[in-house]
Amino acid sequence: MVFLCLFMGGVAQGIGLASLLPTISIALGDGNGTPSQTVATVTEWLNFVGIEPDIITLVVFVVSTLILKNILTLVAMTYVGYTVADITTNFRRDLVNELLLVRWGFFTKQPLGKITNALSSEANRAGEAYVRVANLIVFAMQALVYTVVAFFISWQAALMAIVVGISVALSLGFLIRSAKRAGIKQTRYTRSFITYLSDTLNNIKPIKAMGRQSDFKRLLDKNISKLQRALRKQVIAKEALKASNETLAAMVIAFGITMAIVYWGFPPAELAVMGLVLAQLVKNFNKMQTEYQKAVVAESAYYSLLEQIAETRAEREPDPSSKKPVLERLCHFEDVHFSHPHCPVLNGVTLDFYKKAITVLTGPSGSGKTTITDILLGFYAPETGQVLLDERPLQEFSLRKWRSMIGYVPQEPILFHDTILSNITLGNAEVSEDNVKNALRLAGGLEFVEKMQMGLYSDVGEKGTMLSGGQRQRIAIARALVCNPTILILDEVTSALDPDSEQEIVQNIRGLSGKITVVAITHRPAFVDIADRVYHLNAGKVSSVKERTPITDFVPVGINKS
Repeated sequence: MVFLCLFMGGVAQGIGLASLLPTISIALGDGNGTPSQTVATVTEWLNFVGIEPDIITLVVFVVSTLILKNILTLVAMTYVGYTVADITTNFRRDLVNELLLVRWGFFTKQPLGKITNALSSEANRAGEAYVRVANLIVFAMQALVYTVVAFFISWQAALMAIVVGISVALSLGFLIRSAKRAGIKQTRYTRSFITYLSDTLNNIKPIKAMGRQSDFKRLLDKNISKLQRALRKQVIAKEALKASNETLAAMVIAFGITMAIVYWGFPPAELAVMGLVLAQLVKNFNKMQTEYQKAVVAESAYYSLLEQIAETRAEREPDPSSKKPVLERLCHFEDVHFSHPHCPVLNGVTLDFYKKAITVLTGPSGSGKTTITDILLGFYAPETGQVLLDERPLQEFSLRKWRSMIGYVPQEPILFHDTILSNITLGNAEVSEDNVKNALRLAGGLEFVEKMQMGLYSDVGEKGTMLSGGQRQRIAIARALVCNPTILILDEVTSALDPDSEQEIVQNIRGLSGKITVVAITHRPAFVDIADRVYHLNAGKVSSVKERTPITDFVPVGINKS
């Protein structure tokens, strides 16, 4: 579409430029004498298509070709605009889709600022690179038209313009290479700056509380200075190219007109048109070079974004099966060993999570409690040992379908800067307001939500800062419960709460006993008091087990009960 429209526009422009020859010839009074061979040829063409070579008809025709050319160019560039929007959007969509499918370990190694920069700055610059290439095609097409018209009028002048244009492009190539290097540095330094900035904003409260802003400011200033130098080099290269092109263009036009008058003896009409064509031809060469320079500045972001998508895709988490899991009795860990790089975490853990019971994992920091839930979620696989759902290994089932059966509440729930309703539904259109209210009721949060002025449509502020810690936890629990999970995993959900708020949440969790399987990580005795079974871990092993009431043991096939 773009090439077709630009080609047709170029043809229209070429015909219009050629038609200027008899138009100017008549305007200058050359029609009374013998016209030049070029003017005579154009006049014959016009007569052939039924256009009378009088001044009014020719002016209308030239203007009409110009309008047609502009319309076709507008159509082409509108298509380019839509395509750029699609490219930028699809880049972002592709990266987001891949991020949602990666292994959990990818996020533990990847700076979030790098991903944020890819989705914002680099996606925009990738779209800009496409625009610049499209503009380059436009100017190249126009240059081709001017070249054809110039050869038609005078092959000597046209050849001279082409040789000079190529010479200028080659002589100024170092400015394009300089801008390209600056663009690569801009991409690298912007990514680093956004990463530091993201980390700073995520830790702004403790930084301000300790008066440590100046320390982070020095880190940010260092990155900003590098980015500043890269941007300066870009500006210098761009302006130097622009100034050099304009100077050389003036010299070429002046030289061409002098040659046309003194040595080639151009008639006035042909001289006027040739001057216009030469000026436009050199101008288009300059524009092509400028757009190419802008394209190479932006292309580093384009390739960086492609690299980020490819890197993310390579970390995609495989789903071992499409089979939906079923939990009838219990989830069993059998002699599970697991290590992070150079750091053993679990050393032969054997334990059970019974259906519709409350199981608590407790123990000192670093004893492996969170790692157990990460393995239960399928984020990590045991190095040795196995995880069984009743009698079947977890890897026989679809991890995605397994996780859809789980509600998870982290130690520090992060709420989106949106309404309470949106924070609980997470955009799931199948979740009704009644489902949300029921989840809030189970989480013990319905009462305070209904007292708020906008109810479910109240805004929670950035990360939920307009709510208290206990209120944020209740919304996070409601978010976990709203889709009726089979298992609810709670990771230190009351560690930052006062005793009264903690007791209320614990009692709400106790109310779920017999309805849902609860796995809670905690150091707090309040959870221990309501637990059906408590596993105390130490150094990656189960050091003791306590039961509030006896639970009938279910022993999978092939497992020694002792």
